Amino acid sequence: MNPIIVSAFGAFTALLLVFAISEILAKVTKGWVPSVLVIMILMLVGFSTGLFPKTIIDDAGVSDALFKVACGLLVTHLGTLISRKEMAAQWKTVIISLMGVAAITIICLTLGTALFGFDNAIAAAPPLAGGAIATAMMSSAATEAGKTSAALVAIVCLSLQGLVGYPLTSFCLKKETRRLTKLYRNGEFKAATAASEEKKDEKKKKRATSTTIILLKLALITLAAYWIDYVTKGYVPMYVVCLLLGFAAHELKLVETDALHEASSYGFVMTVLMMGLFKTLASSGTDGIASVVGISAALVVFATVAMGLMALLASKIFKQSFFMCYAIVLNAFSGFPINMLITTEAINISTEEGDERDNITAEIMPKMLIAGFVCVTIVSVLLAGILVRFL
Repeated sequence: MNPIIVSAFGAFTALLLVFAISEILAKVTKGWVPSVLVIMILMLVGFSTGLFPKTIIDDAGVSDALFKVACGLLVTHLGTLISRKEMAAQWKTVIISLMGVAAITIICLTLGTALFGFDNAIAAAPPLAGGAIATAMMSSAATEAGKTSAALVAIVCLSLQGLVGYPLTSFCLKKETRRLTKLYRNGEFKAATAASEEKKDEKKKKRATSTTIILLKLALITLAAYWIDYVTKGYVPMYVVCLLLGFAAHELKLVETDALHEASSYGFVMTVLMMGLFKTLASSGTDGIASVVGISAALVVFATVAMGLMALLASKIFKQSFFMCYAIVLNAFSGFPINMLITTEAINISTEEGDERDNITAEIMPKMLIAGFVCVTIVSVLLAGILVRFL
C-alpha cells in the first residue's frame, strides 16, 4: 500500500478528494446525481481495488469517539436552526411534513418488516425520513449491535432516495408554480410576504462571541444529554435530548442561532460525520452492498408511494394542491440546500422576473424550507433517537 495514502495526512486528503468529486458532480448535474451516492460508489471502488486500506477512516483520525462527538454536536446544533415562531407561522406545512414522515414510518414498519425483516425496516425509516445525521445514528447503532446488513440498508437508502426524490420534487414544483402563475396573471393570487422580524432583531442584537465559546455551549448541552441517557439507562435517548435541549437553549437565547455556522465549524464537523458514516463499507465490500441494494430500492419505492397517498389526504384536509403537498413531504428525500435549488429552478422556469416571481417565491419557498427543517432536521433525528433502541 502506498505509504502516502496510509499516513494521516494522506488518508484525510484522499477522503476529502472523494467528497470534493461528489460535490462537483452534484453541482454539475444540478443535484440529479446525489453526492452521497457518488461517495458510496467511490469508496466501494477504493476498498475493492485496494486503493484505499480498510483502515483509511481511522488512519485519517476519524475514530469512533470523534464520530460520536460530531454526531452529538450536530444534533444539538439542529435545535438552534429554527424558532418556535417560524414553526407556528407555517403550521400547516409542519403538519403535512409530519404526515409524510408518518407515512414512511408506517410503510417501513408494516410492509417493510413483512418483506425484509424488522431490523432492516427499522434501520431504513429514519434515513428515508431525513438525511445524513439520522442515517449516521441508525448505521452506528446497527453496527454496534452486530447488524451489518441493517447498517448498510440505512446507508444505501440515503444514497438512493435522491434518485427518486429530486426529479419527482422538481416535477411537483413545476406543476405548482405553473398553477400559481396562472392564478397570479388572472389576478386571483397574491402571496403574503411577511418579513422575519425575529431574524432582523437577532442581527441587531448580535452578541460578541467566539468559536470556542459556542462549541463549549454545544458540548455542555451534549454532555447533559449523554448523562440523562446514562442515568435513564437509554430510556430517554441521548440524541432526542440533544435536539430538545438545543432547541430550548436557543429559545432562551443561551445559544446562538445556527450555532455551528456561527462558530465557523459546521463544515468540518459535518465532514467528520460523513467520513465516519461510510466506515461500515470497509468491512462489507461490494458483495455486502449488492445484498441490500434490492431491499433499499424497494423501501425507497414503498416510501415514495406512501408519501404520495398521504399527500393526497393532506391536500383534501388542508385545501392545498396535491402537487404542493407532495413536494412538501418529498423534502424527506432532499432537504436543504437541494430543496432550495429545485424550488428556485422550478420558479425561474415558470415565472417572469419581477412581482410575479417574487409572489410565487414568497408562497412556495418558506413551505419548502420549513418542510426540509421539519423532516430532515428535527423529526428524522427524533425518530432515529427512538428507533435505535430496537436494534
